[in-house]
Amino acid sequence: MFYFDLELNEEFETDLEQSKFFGEISLPERFLSSDEFSPDEMFVCQINLSEVRLYFKDFLLPSVGRLLFFIDLKKKRPIVRYINEECEAYTSFNDDLDFDIDYSEELTLSFSDKSDYTAGEMLFSDEKCDGLVCLLKVYHFLDEPLLPLDGSAYFLIDESDLRRFDFSNIKLKIIK
Repeated sequence: MFYFDLELNEEFETDLEQSKFFGEISLPERFLSSDEFSPDEMFVCQINLSEVRLYFKDFLLPSVGRLLFFIDLKKKRPIVRYINEECEAYTSFNDDLDFDIDYSEELTLSFSDKSDYTAGEMLFSDEKCDGLVCLLKVYHFLDEPLLPLDGSAYFLIDESDLRRFDFSNIKLKIIK
């Protein structure tokens, strides 16, 4: 298990491939010219796997590429896409979302094995995970929630799918 924390990125220029919540992401051109994305999808975060690999050697995920986490807000359905190819285009998915929080503002991630990192956790399993592995847990803060959900968001995956890098059967569990 490891933890992550977030910090508002106030730099003008950012690396589109760095680990982050919200903001702009780079994608293969084919993603933007297809019907890959639903208009109800919210971009949650991007995990650059080579960044995580620097800190955690015994890691069940691929060592290169990026995981992109989305939530279909209408269906309350999680979507995780693994990208390990050249990216020629960039976009911000959250510009048109109508919430009190600005979901186009980028928050950079930092990783640690210390539990005092307060935004979330990755790669663990406990009684709340229903026998699955929690790929990503985003904490819910009552005073200012990070996501427009009524609780902490658990992106869950079967361990055998995780070992095959098959992210097509992700489950979303919201816990108050």
